[in-house]
Amino acid sequence: MTKEELIASISGEMWVGKALTTKMVDAVFDSIAAALSRGEKVNLSGFGSFRVVTRAPKIGRNPHTGEPVSIPERFVPVFKAGKRLRETISGRNTDDFG
Repeated sequence: MTKEELIASISGEMWVGKALTTKMVDAVFDSIAAALSRGEKVNLSGFGSFRVVTRAPKIGRNPHTGEPVSIPERFVPVFKAGKRLRETISGRNTDDFG
């Protein structure tokens, strides 16, 4: 599902115009990104949680030359699915999440 498909789905289900739905979806994504950039964990009950983890620096290899390349420390967003989402995906809770 793309962002546009998500917007169309929400818009149709909630009887709200696509322009307003786009603003709402953007606001949700922006809020999650802002919280993560501040080092906060974002917990969406039943759906899952987002957090930032630190990847340690390491030595990699250039795939073309085989030479060692230094890869610096970096911060990566991670998502962990919640119980309700996991059960829905496995087919046990088909009424949840639509």
